[in-house]
Amino acid sequence: TGFEHNEIFNSLYGTLTRRFGRFGAQLGVRAERADTRFELPNGDSFENDYASVFPSGNISYELDEGKQVRLSYSRRIRRPRPGILNPINESTDPLNRYIGNPYIEPQYTNSFSLDMSLTETWGTVRLSPYYRTTENDWAQIKTVDDEGVSTVTWENLAPQQTMGASLTASLRPIHGWGGFASISGNHEKRDASNLADTYSGSSTRWSARFNISGNITPLLSAQMMVAYTTAGDVPR
Repeated sequence: TGFEHNEIFNSLYGTLTRRFGRFGAQLGVRAERADTRFELPNGDSFENDYASVFPSGNISYELDEGKQVRLSYSRRIRRPRPGILNPINESTDPLNRYIGNPYIEPQYTNSFSLDMSLTETWGTVRLSPYYRTTENDWAQIKTVDDEGVSTVTWENLAPQQTMGASLTASLRPIHGWGGFASISGNHEKRDASNLADTYSGSSTRWSARFNISGNITPLLSAQMMVAYTTAGDVPR
């Protein structure tokens, strides 16, 4: 389409790691300065310059050989890709428009997680509950005007909260065969009152995965995977 999208990032990192017997601790921080510019063929340009700080840390404890508990915190960023920012309507259908939003802000997530793992000769079992809060989460929003023209664009939503857990078991190869199984679930609460109350809501989803692989003969191997994810509500 001829648009230009330029991003310049300057970052500074720092990490401190220490061990106290069975305890381990790690603290880190990343400071970042971002300069972004989105320019259209007609000369219009959109600039978004911002500074961010991303702290992180974790504390681990060795209960016994092969048994560990880890508590972690991190702050992350997710930036919109150019297709989300591009405000040019590229649709050939006059009744269904798709345009980007050059004013979309980056998404920030604060994540707290607890990881409990057990490692034995046959494999590993891991349970990982977590809690996340997301600022400036973005989503596709669809509106229809009085003339029946549908417009799909991207909008930043108000804070979102997610809590969930995953349980994973992996089997080390036995006679050439191994695999893993996992099940996870989460509950999401979305506040989109900055757009409209109808976009707010909550949903619960779960998923399961199973994989097994191995050697049938020295020259022939096989693998099977099954995955399932439930449906979920989106803010539209």
